[in-house]
Amino acid sequence: MAKLKAFLDKRMTIIKLIFVFSVLIFVVRQLAKIVRQINGEEFKQILANQSDLSLLLMLVIGFVSILPMLIYDFSIVRFLPTKFSPWYIVKSGWVVNTFTNLLGFGGLLGASLRAHFYGKGASRKQILYAISKVALFLISGLSLLCFVALIMIFGFGIGQTFSHYWIWLLGGAIYFPAVFVFTKLNQSDFFHDLSTKQELVMATGSLLEWSSALGFFVLVGYLMGLPIDFAAVVPIFVVANVAGVVSMIPGGLGSFDIFIIIGLGFIGVGRSDALVWILLYRTFYYLVPFVVGSALFVHDTGNKINTFLDNLPQILIRRFAQILLTIFMYFSGIMMLLFATVPNVVIVNRLYIRLFPYSIFFVSHIMNIIVAFLLIGLASGVWARTKRAFWPTVIVLIISVLNTWFNEAFTWRMVTLFLLILVLLWLSRKVLYRDRMANSWGVLLFNGSLFVITFIGYTLVGIAANPHTPLHFDKAYLFPSQAAWLVGFVGLVIALLVLFAVNRYLSADRPSWLYEPFDAERVRNVINKFGGNENSHLAVKGSLKM
Repeated sequence: MAKLKAFLDKRMTIIKLIFVFSVLIFVVRQLAKIVRQINGEEFKQILANQSDLSLLLMLVIGFVSILPMLIYDFSIVRFLPTKFSPWYIVKSGWVVNTFTNLLGFGGLLGASLRAHFYGKGASRKQILYAISKVALFLISGLSLLCFVALIMIFGFGIGQTFSHYWIWLLGGAIYFPAVFVFTKLNQSDFFHDLSTKQELVMATGSLLEWSSALGFFVLVGYLMGLPIDFAAVVPIFVVANVAGVVSMIPGGLGSFDIFIIIGLGFIGVGRSDALVWILLYRTFYYLVPFVVGSALFVHDTGNKINTFLDNLPQILIRRFAQILLTIFMYFSGIMMLLFATVPNVVIVNRLYIRLFPYSIFFVSHIMNIIVAFLLIGLASGVWARTKRAFWPTVIVLIISVLNTWFNEAFTWRMVTLFLLILVLLWLSRKVLYRDRMANSWGVLLFNGSLFVITFIGYTLVGIAANPHTPLHFDKAYLFPSQAAWLVGFVGLVIALLVLFAVNRYLSADRPSWLYEPFDAERVRNVINKFGGNENSHLAVKGSLKM
């Protein structure tokens, strides 16, 4: 056993990573199953029938409805020796609760994830005890709502159609008092640190969780504009959730839906409307928060892998993002120059037309030229990892993205591309560490060639547009007038000044020691004190060249 424990302790990081990846694979498979069950066209039609304001309210309040679940996580850490920051608990709690909400897995998934996030510095017994104590109160809020449903049905006559479910409601209502009494009478070590105050906090958190879910469900129906008595929805929702808990199916998927559809039918809601109601509820209460939780989970997993591999993945990702960003900026600059220089030629080119939607576009002819060279100049700074290139690039790209967005037809492909660009920009920021750009001959030659070729090509087009010139091109490929060509020529001159200014800005502030004269005495003292090597003579040889 001692050898086995030593073996496991030595490889605990790898074991944790394997566990995390296993959970992630399971989550992806379950999500794929759920997505396959949704009719895409029907879902699009449902969303199309809802107003933008209604969907926005569902999105925001759906996220707010998840927040009471975090009380469980703040309660768990009170039973553990390690202290965690509030932000870490919120982030971890969001992952655990949204995963458990959607996938369930009999409580095993939630327990495993909580052990993963809060297990640092605690023994397995402490973790198991902490999770088990909180697990006792997870449905105490639903138990209290069963009391409310019984009072509404038999006290006020609301939802009497569901009176035959009284045994379900009564069984659910007994749960919390039974647990509370049991924890007070039991004198075992398991409950010795479970105070009445902590029990009431967890029960209150559970009540807020289930009440928030109920409130959000009612809100969805209200925003759909259904003409029904929403008070009658409360007993339906409670009965359906009791059925979901008893079935032990993740999220009550299937059992909850059947009870809801049947129950809503009793109060006058059609099957199709009920299905839409459930679909919107599950989307904004389960699916969308789960997507955010998945992103946080992947980020946490990535951090662990990155730490295990000594930051190598992070370095590679940032470097890759910097390269892609540089390529995009050069690509957009060249595409804009082609459109500004020979517009009638490129718009009939199939390759250009296919690539054009992945570039930046300005309506103004002169702005296309200026921004093109601005992007090219800043791309040189990003490629050279110059720190001062970051914020000008941010400003230029955001302005360009917004301008393109508002002047072009809205497409999800365009939105996806622009979001990717901004992500690449954010990832690249740590790669830009140099205080100034050192102009290499390669970059200078490439940027200079772009300007010279553009200038020569644009000038030839302008000459050909003159009726008295010996050059003759197809008029369809020329500018509509010499005035339009002249505006572009002025833009080209301005662009040259912009390119020069950007280069000066990125390469300014050369270090003062570059201008200091050669100090032979200082070099000799360093060699005498620390000793020389096979390269020491280069200091003297370099001074002779200067």
